[in-house]
Amino acid sequence: MEREIEIISRLVEQGKKFTYENFSLISKSGYPESFTPEWTAWITRCDSITVKLFGNESAQYKAMRAARNVPLIGNGQINLSSVATMY
Repeated sequence: MEREIEIISRLVEQGKKFTYENFSLISKSGYPESFTPEWTAWITRCDSITVKLFGNESAQYKAMRAARNVPLIGNGQINLSSVATMY
């Protein structure tokens, strides 16, 4: 369990570094166009540890899945802000 706590702490610190300016590539119109590899990898690692610790039917995992369904590509900063509170 100590290893999992270390992984979670690292993911939390990594997640704090994401901003509207760096979680995606920005289109000419100023909106997110596609996720960066770093964002995609971070989301995948968050999903992985959550499933490992709680299972894919847990409230924790369902909350993370709901966050992933918030449309970020092509939208403004408010959506990213709401997703950040869900993770």
